[in-house]
Amino acid sequence: MVLGCIGDGFAPSVETAAALSREGLRTIVCGAAPRARAPRNAEAAVVAVDFSATAPDTIRQAFQALDWLGAQGVRQVLAQAPASPETRAALAKALLERLAAGAREDIRVGLVGAAPDPDLAALLAAAPGGRVTLVGADAASGAANALRPAGRPTGDASRWRGMDGPGVAIAGSGASATLSQVAHYGERHPTMRIDPEQVMLGRVTEDDAARFALDNVERSPLIHSSTSAALRAGAAARWGETRVARTMDWLFGQLAQKLVDAGVTRLVVAGDGTAAAVAEATRRATFEIGPEIGAGAPALIAQGDPPLALVVKRGGVGARDFFETALAGLAA
Repeated sequence: MVLGCIGDGFAPSVETAAALSREGLRTIVCGAAPRARAPRNAEAAVVAVDFSATAPDTIRQAFQALDWLGAQGVRQVLAQAPASPETRAALAKALLERLAAGAREDIRVGLVGAAPDPDLAALLAAAPGGRVTLVGADAASGAANALRPAGRPTGDASRWRGMDGPGVAIAGSGASATLSQVAHYGERHPTMRIDPEQVMLGRVTEDDAARFALDNVERSPLIHSSTSAALRAGAAARWGETRVARTMDWLFGQLAQKLVDAGVTRLVVAGDGTAAAVAEATRRATFEIGPEIGAGAPALIAQGDPPLALVVKRGGVGARDFFETALAGLAA
C-alpha cells in the first residue's frame, strides 16, 4: 500500500477514496479503528474518523488510523484537517510530539485543506524534519497521480461489474436535495417515512422498518426520516438534536443489518451519519471502491457471506433520480 488518508466522516471519506480510484489506484475505505489487514491488492486506503468529537477523542482516532496505515506499509499519509481551529492545533501538536518521539518514524503526514491559520503554519514550520505539513485540498489526487504504477491509465481502478439480488434505499438526511430525491423515488416505489418523535417514544422500531422493507423488497423500497427542518424541530426540542440524530442513525444501522441478514445485497444510503452507522452495523471492515455511480459516489463492495454492495452520499449530493440510478448501477 502506497498511500493512506484519514478522512472526516464516512461519506466524505468515500468521496476522497473515489478521487484516488479515479486516478488509477486500487482503493479501499474503512470505518474508524480497523483491525483486519487490508486486501493484498489495495494500493490506497481511506480511514473514516469523526473529527467533530472532542480534541482528545479526535487525536485518539487519528492515532489509531495512523497505526493501522503504518502496519499496512504506508509511509505517506494525508489527514483531513479538523474544522475547529482548536482541534486542528491540538491534533498537529500531538502528531508532532508522537512522530518526534519515534513512533512511526518513517511516516510523513500532510494536513489537508486547513483554512488559513498563521499560528498553525508557524508551529509546523518550526518543527524539525518537516514530518507534518499543510497541503492543499487537491493533495490526494496529486499524490495518487504520482504514485500510480507506471503504465496504468487513470480512470476507474476497479474490476467489479455488479451485484445480483434485491436492493433497498435508506435516507437519514434532511437536506433539500435528499427531500427532492425522496419525493421523486416515492412516485414509483414503496416508501416508509419514519417519524423521529415516534422512534424516541418507542412506538416505531427498526423491526417495523425491516418488516415494511422485506414485505416490499421486490419493488426496491425506500425507508427514510427525511422531512423539513420545521417538522424535525419538535423532536430535537424535546430530546436534543444530538440524541435524536444518534438514535436515528442507530436505528438505520440496525435496519441495514436486518436487511442484509435477510438477503438484501444492494443498499443506497443518504446522509453521512446514516452511512457511517450502516457501514458499522453491517460489520464490514473494509469496502473496495468500485465504479462511480454518480459524482463522488462510487459503488462500495464488501466481499463475504453475504456479499454487499453499497452506495453512500452526503445529503446535498446527487441528481433528483439518484436513488433509482444508484440501485440500478449496483445491479449486475
